[in-house]
Parts: sequence; structure tokens; C-alpha cells
Amino acid sequence: VGINLNNLSGLKNGKTTITNSRAFSLMKAIFLELPCSKEALRSLVEETVQKNSEVQGELTVQIIISGGEADSSGFCPSGPALVYIIVSSFKKSSPDWYTQGVSIATYPFQRPYAEIKFLNYVGAVYAHHTVVKEKGAQLALFVEPQTQEILEGTTFNFFAVKKGVLVTPPLDGKILAGITRSQVLACAKANGIPCEERAIPLSELGEIQECFILSSLRDIVPVRKIDDREFAVGNEGSVVMKVAALFSEYQVQNMG
Repeated sequence: VGINLNNLSGLKNGKTTITNSRAFSLMKAIFLELPCSKEALRSLVEETVQKNSEVQGELTVQIIISGGEADSSGFCPSGPALVYIIVSSFKKSSPDWYTQGVSIATYPFQRPYAEIKFLNYVGAVYAHHTVVKEKGAQLALFVEPQTQEILEGTTFNFFAVKKGVLVTPPLDGKILAGITRSQVLACAKANGIPCEERAIPLSELGEIQECFILSSLRDIVPVRKIDDREFAVGNEGSVVMKVAALFSEYQVQNMG
């Protein structure tokens, strides 16, 4: 058993914070016991970053928690979980993504135990080797196979803009509760932008004016196309551009 506890980018002076407290409770939900406290884990991350000072520019730190050695059943950990901290150069998305938007292909798939960030990317692999290639897209968006509701991307959350309202799928157990997702919602509401957390049927795409994806490593990226449906990017009065600017200001004020 393995979960991806957190992705952190843009570290400065070897200092960071472990913000995904919810992940620790999810570890208990899947019967994993962390071998150290949250504070000790933060210290380990900072120490690992300092030991990799030769890595240039912004960094990505990936914290992986593994169940480690199993007991006689082969399924239950026989002791505390193992922690792996991986430091690498931060690979930025193409600048064109932020000015021209990305093209996305939909794929019928729902991640099992979607609230937990497991190290299982089978759905993403299949999507990128099939619909993404077939449609000449760049990324894939998961759609619930039975209800045809938009869920989340392979490594990102999804937002749409309909008549000036920011709409995103709800936290109903079918998607990951991304940290950036919650921050953007809070930022939008604080600035008077109406928000809705509700199901978005794929058939509703024709009524949507704009949309974007977001994650802790990408921030906000506008979407120019989903399957055959095209969307405006960067037009005057764009809600997506307004949200992106507000969130950028929020990051400067709250994340240094």
C-alpha cells in the first residue's frame, strides 16, 4: 500500500510547511501508522531539501508513505509505515498553457477510494495512451462512467464558469479534495465571486463559458478545449483570468 502524502513546490531557503493535515487522517482510514509526528516529518523534509542544495531553481518534494513489510496475511502492515522523501527539480508546465489554454480529452473512469491520493495511475496511463492521443489533447479529464458527470483530471481538479458562477464537482467521495481547490474556492468567495459545488454533467459543457484546471504544481491553467467543445481563453472580462490574478495575490500574501 502506498499513498502520495503531499507535493510541494517553490521551496525557499530549505523551508516549507506540511499543509495537507487531512492526509494524516486518511492514513488512519487505511490503517497506516506514521512512524513520526507531523512536526518531525516537516523537519525531515527541510533536512532532505538542505542535503540536496545542489539542485538548482525551484524544487518539487514528494512525500510517499508505504505500508512497508506486511504481516502473515500479506495485506496488513506489520509495523509503522515507511516514509520516502524525494527531491527533484521542479518541471514547470509550458508557458503556452497559461496564455493559450490546454486541450483535454474526457475518459470514463472514477478512481477507487478517490479521497485518498494513492500511487495508482492506471486510469491516467490508459487515458493518455488512448483518448489523449486519439484527440490530439494534452491532458485527460475523468468522467463518471454511469452518470457521465465530470469528476477530476488525472492529477488536477476541475472548475467551470457558467453565467459568472464558479462551479466545481462536490466533495462526495468521488474526487480528491485538493489543497489548491479549497484555497481557490475560499479566495473566490472572499472576493465576491459566486461559487457552487455540485455535479457537472458532461452534457452541460455547451452551457459553460469558461473552465480551468488546477493543482498545487500547476496553479490555475485555462482550458481551451474539451473533446470537441471549445472555450474562450483570456477574453476581456474573463472570470478565469480574474480568479487566477486573485489567487496569485493570495499566494504572495499567504505563502511568501
